[in-house]
Amino acid sequence: MEQQTKKVIKESKRQHYNRLTATWNVIIRERGKVHSTEQVHSIVIKCEKIKGSKNVANAFINFFLTITLILNIHQVEKEDNILFLKD
Repeated sequence: MEQQTKKVIKESKRQHYNRLTATWNVIIRERGKVHSTEQVHSIVIKCEKIKGSKNVANAFINFFLTITLILNIHQVEKEDNILFLKD
């Protein structure tokens, strides 16, 4: 009898949690605060389509690693900061 009661309580808690989660998901969606969990399957870089999550991730890593080099090439003196921002 005790085992059966534990099963009923456990199932009741699970159902309650599922309803509660569903309710909050509706509230969040209706408020417009949905965070997309979609994966990016492909991106286009310099007219080349990159496919596959590992390749896409590597493309982003490569971008963020090389952008620092590009920005370092354009280092300017303090007096030239305004000109740098205009470029």
